[in-house]
Amino acid sequence: MWLWDSKNGIPNNYRQQLMSHFQQIMYAETPACAEEAYFNAVGYAGSYIPTYPLWNEYLIKIWNRKELWCLAFRDETVRGHNTNNFSEVAIRIFKDEVLSRVKAYNVITLIDFCATTLENYYSRSLRITEILSQGFSLKK
Repeated sequence: MWLWDSKNGIPNNYRQQLMSHFQQIMYAETPACAEEAYFNAVGYAGSYIPTYPLWNEYLIKIWNRKELWCLAFRDETVRGHNTNNFSEVAIRIFKDEVLSRVKAYNVITLIDFCATTLENYYSRSLRITEILSQGFSLKK
């Protein structure tokens, strides 16, 4: 994550506070609240935080695309959910392929399934991807 990358020059003791400011922007309920949180995060208003030039550049750059990530500015037509489709797909694959939609497993069986069945699933997927990337077709 950008904030924890040492090359950006953010001291460790301020990273959590800046992350909190960013979360306030992201989860703001109205555009006005999001803008207020944004001005707080860049140090123009509200709570005092030291200003870091790279942090301000980063916030300004991503603020220009706020409609993509800030809930107050997002289009409400995402089927009513604030979810990450990648995580939903990963959980669905885990339930379908590894657990085979069985609800009750003991811990040992669950670990065994994670170690063997999930590994086999991903190995198969990677082999298919490798074949397709080499230009071979599965159709005859």
